Amino acid sequence: MASVKKFLARVDSIDGVEGSLIVKSDGNLLAHSIDRPTHYSSLIALSSKFALTIMDSSGFSFFRTMSFSHGNGEAFHIFPLLQYYLGVIQQPDAPAETIIHHITHLLSHVKAPSQ
Repeated sequence: MASVKKFLARVDSIDGVEGSLIVKSDGNLLAHSIDRPTHYSSLIALSSKFALTIMDSSGFSFFRTMSFSHGNGEAFHIFPLLQYYLGVIQQPDAPAETIIHHITHLLSHVKAPSQ
């Protein structure tokens, strides 16, 4: 669990990130650095299930990110992470493309634990 918290701290250190969370594919919260994590974990669980259904029916194999915007300019991004999902809250004044790029780069270095 310490490595998960260190990972979230690394995500949160990216300029423009307000907070983050990791959830299992069923929506159960693994770790977070945000307020109201259950609201976001529910959004992750529901939207990822719909995304998987859309991918299956349209022939796509995966998604890299899903993004939602809030009326106050804040955005929420979801990234697949092994058998989990990473949710990232973007600060209102931060450029989404930059945050997505940095998170995607960070995730490219994550390795599955050896069996």
